[in-house]
This record gives sequence, structure tokens and C-alpha cells, in this order.
Amino acid sequence: MKRKKQCSEYNKYASTAQVHIETYNPKYKNDFIRLNREWIERYFKIEASDVETFSHVDDQ
Repeated sequence: MKRKKQCSEYNKYASTAQVHIETYNPKYKNDFIRLNREWIERYFKIEASDVETFSHVDDQ
């Protein structure tokens, strides 16, 4: 029963949430790198290619 209540609470907010997807903007560079590093470090391992990508984010 507790799970059902949690789902109904989630659905109440999820159905009214608005999502805005924005393309990459250089002003978000540091946040982009930080979030990607956190994700990679949590689930994988940072590799040389990742570091290279982070150093050339604005080139892509």
C-alpha cells in the first residue's frame, strides 16, 4: 500500500512538471563537465578519451 501512495504522489507532480530541453551553451560548460564526470565516475571509470573530450567541449 505504501508503494501505491508513493506512485500516486509522484504522478501528481510528474503530470504537471514542465521540462525544457536546451542545447549546449558555453555558459554551461563547467556544469556540463561536472555532471558528466560525476556520472562517469559513479558508474564507470574516467578514461583518457573522457578527459580529452572534456578539454574540447566547445569544439563539438
